[in-house]
Amino acid sequence: MTLRLSLLLAAGTTLAAAGCSDRSHPVPDYSNVPEEERTTGDEEEPDPQAELQAMRTQGVTQPFLWRVEAGERPSYLFGTIHVGVSLDSALPADMFAAVDESRVVMFEVNPDDVSGADVSRAGAMPRNQTSNTLFPGVVWHDLVQELDQMVTGAQLRTVRPWVAMIMLLQKRVVDLHGPNPPPAMDVTLFRYAQERGLQVGALETPADQFAALGRVPDAEIVASVSEMIQEPETSQAELRALLEGYLSGNEETMEGLIFDPEEMNESPGLFEHLFDRRNEAWMRRLRRELDQGGAFVAAGLGHFIGPDGLVARLREAGYAIERVQ
Repeated sequence: MTLRLSLLLAAGTTLAAAGCSDRSHPVPDYSNVPEEERTTGDEEEPDPQAELQAMRTQGVTQPFLWRVEAGERPSYLFGTIHVGVSLDSALPADMFAAVDESRVVMFEVNPDDVSGADVSRAGAMPRNQTSNTLFPGVVWHDLVQELDQMVTGAQLRTVRPWVAMIMLLQKRVVDLHGPNPPPAMDVTLFRYAQERGLQVGALETPADQFAALGRVPDAEIVASVSEMIQEPETSQAELRALLEGYLSGNEETMEGLIFDPEEMNESPGLFEHLFDRRNEAWMRRLRRELDQGGAFVAAGLGHFIGPDGLVARLREAGYAIERVQ
């Protein structure tokens, strides 16, 4: 489950956002995509390549997009998944008008404010400490081997476990999609807004996000990475299930995948610092933008759904919110 958390929260707005090379994005057009290519086959043992092709070309059954009636005109909340699904698949072309006509497009962080140097400083181990001592020996050995094309073992020793988790997640996305995975949808949307001269804003700073990651106990991250290393087939199956769940557009399915009670009990720090505290911190800024109207707010889906998500918090505060059909 911690794999899913890192997928929804960390990768797209820190390392993946800083390293994304996609600088432009046209309005998507599905008119020439055959219907049969938009759905995944029902075979008991689906061909991985056919499944991958379906995942690349299909559009989400129902986008995770909510309309908020407040201010002078409606605003929208858009639940993203930071890696593994393209913006084309997540937001149908006929819904881009909500972006184009917005007063401001809000993101978790501004990708242009994130640099490799920032990640290095925020993710550095304390002086005279190395991360290899936090992992079981066999896990550390396999982790170094798996990430050898991205980082050396000596470099890996100097970074916090959450950095290793993000790199491992990126590696698993490449394993699933091949050498050219779909570009991060948050960054694609950010470039789209920039090219059209739209005002952009952020719910938090990179320093805020790094601080949240840094507050998660290392032991919880180590446990997550250890599971991903020791059970690679299981972690790949979980990743595939998460991507397929997102593309299904089923909110109940995604809530069950992300907020499993057993996993929440085993990893309380992850949920507290990466979800609850950040949601609470975002509410004041979010309400101010919604009260003005015309905001398009894109953030990890896990922030919006669930009993403590932003949609529920905003409804409790009196906002009229409906999911777009």
